[in-house]
This record gives sequence, structure tokens and C-alpha cells, in this order.
Amino acid sequence: MVEFGLTKDGFKRKLYSDIELDLFTRAKDLFGEDINLSERSPLGIFLRIIAWSLALIWQLAEHIYHQSHLPTAEGISLDYVAEKADIYRFPALKSYGQVKITGTPNKKIYKGFKVSTVDKIIFETDKEYVIDSDGTALCDVICTQLGEIGNVQATSINTIVNPEIDVVSVSNEFRFSNGREIETDDELRDRYKTSFIDSGKATINAIINHLLKIPTLKGYKVLENDTMQVVNDMQPKSIKVIALGGSDEEVANAILDSKAAGIETNGNVSVQVKDNQGINHTIKFSRATEVLIYINVTLSYISETIDKETVKAKLKKRVQAYIKNVGMGNAVIVSQLISTILSDTAIKDASVKIGKTQDELSADNIKLLDEQVPTVIASNITISEVQS
Repeated sequence: MVEFGLTKDGFKRKLYSDIELDLFTRAKDLFGEDINLSERSPLGIFLRIIAWSLALIWQLAEHIYHQSHLPTAEGISLDYVAEKADIYRFPALKSYGQVKITGTPNKKIYKGFKVSTVDKIIFETDKEYVIDSDGTALCDVICTQLGEIGNVQATSINTIVNPEIDVVSVSNEFRFSNGREIETDDELRDRYKTSFIDSGKATINAIINHLLKIPTLKGYKVLENDTMQVVNDMQPKSIKVIALGGSDEEVANAILDSKAAGIETNGNVSVQVKDNQGINHTIKFSRATEVLIYINVTLSYISETIDKETVKAKLKKRVQAYIKNVGMGNAVIVSQLISTILSDTAIKDASVKIGKTQDELSADNIKLLDEQVPTVIASNITISEVQS
């Protein structure tokens, strides 16, 4: 006899056909073998309606069962599973950075002064500023929208939303990269699993575990030199953390809380942090740099009747997801990009060229340095169709 419900192998759901068979068998036991249970008979119709409803209940029971396990839980149920290990989903964050506003000296820039890109991605000042005697003011601004939409390129913030007298222009010298989407289910699962690799201290995995607790951290790499010689500018018996995102203090504290005592740190960023005794320690680490990738895709479709614009939009998201998962110091591999593209059943064939500039595209892989992270924006992905 087949077991259903909670079994030693997990939860086994009764299918509609199983429930229908049980109801028909019971009906024949009560009314005799010759009872009419055809699709047109009143009893047959009634039992099929009941079977359908019970099948939905079994489906719900199976779903509830799976929501209590890490590999299958989704959404808020996954949050509850992770909370048991004191791990919480990272929320979406707004991008922020600094812009230079030019205008008449002593002109006040009020809190909430809005500037934007040509695409109407709006940022606003966090407090009141005054334009200096040289006609400029460096102002901290934050995006009005949550997520990666605020991660704009250098010089792209060039519009004053509500023009004012004595305020002439605005521009951002550097790229903004602090915004992030809410942590996905897959990302939360991966962080949950990684956090249990080593919950102690004084190991690379322990340092990674502590770094992963920083909500604004977007990437990391931990290197070590376990020799008695200087290797790649790393001192003997030392570690080097390369971080993308997170504040200097957050990264430094994570390193101090997890590294072995007496082990030197390396990097071009130096931060003073205090231990539990109030003693200052100089913690060094390096900042990762983002490398903007340009991608040109030439493809052909399975059919000419499909919605090509929808396919292109989905394709750009898949390509962006691939680049995001490449990781720090790894290579952007053309064949993997092609595989990602061809996973869409609407696409028949594709060729890909990539590069660090629009003018230097090729079918060669891009190898990144240890301190480099690839990134791509939708406007840098060009999709064209093979001309027959």
C-alpha cells in the first residue's frame, strides 16, 4: 500500500487521480460494483468535484511542508527559516554619493534639493549646503528610489529638477554603486549556507562569515600569505581583504572580529577600530573597483512570430544576472554568456562579443584582476538580429 502524507522519505502528496480512485473504490464498496461513475453520471460528477477540491488541499499541505525547509522555502517563510540562525534578509537600499553643484558664491542649497539624470533618476541632498567662494559646493545626495536603479555612471547626474536662480549646473565625478535590490531567495540561501562553513574565528571562512553580515557589502575576496616572504605585496603571515560596498568601519570591524591575533592586514585603506578593551587597532584592507563591461549580442530567433522586444528585455536581465554572479577577480567567459542566452527557448543561435569599452569588443574572455568586479548596465548590452 502506497503511503501518503508524512513518510520516512518526506511528504508524499495524493494526486487528483489517487483521490479519484479512492472515492470511486469507496463508492463501489457502498453502492455495488455496477454503480454508474461515468463522467456524465450525477454521482460521478459529484465525486470528481470532491476529488478536485481535496487535491487542492493536498497541494496546499505539501506547500506548507516545503515552506519549513531551507532548499524549498520561499519569501517570508524563508525569512522565518533563516531567522532561526539569526540571519536576516538584506533590504533594498538607496544609492548615494557626491555631486558638485556650481553657482553663485554663498547661495544656499536647501535640504531636499533635487537633481537627476537624463533618464529622470532623481537624487536629493541630505542637508543644507552653501556654495563656496570658488562657485562650487560638494553635496551628498541620495536616490529617491530603492535599488540598483540609482547606481548611475559618472557625469550622468546633470539636470537640476527645479531650477533656481544662482544655481548653474550639477555633475557627479564618480559612479554611484551603493544601491542594491532586496536580497533574493537564492542569495539568502547561499548566505545562510556560507555562514555555517566556519562559525569560529581565525580562518578565511570565519572572516567571510563576518563580512557577509554587512548589509551593504556587494562583493568580497579574502587572500592570505602563509609564507615567510612578501608575496604580491602582502607581508609574511598576513591576510588581505578586498571589499566592494560596506562602510570602512563595518569592513574593518568584521576583520578585527574574525582574524587571528597578531596577524597583519594588508591594503590601501587604513581604519582605526577599537577592540572590547578599548584598544585601537589599525586594520587595513583594499577597495574593489568595478569594471564596466560592454556586450554585443547577435542572435536569431526560432520563430518570426514571437514578441522580440519581450525576449530582448528578458535576455538583458539574464546577461546582467550572469555578470553579477561572475564574482571578484574572475573571468567574464564568452561561452558561458552564450550558454546563458541560449537557455531561452525563443533563441535559435547567438554570438557574443564583449569588451571594457564599446570600441574594443571581441569574442575573447575578459580576465579581471583580484581587486576588480565586473558590472554591466542595460544600456551597455546591445542586441541585434542576424540579417538574412
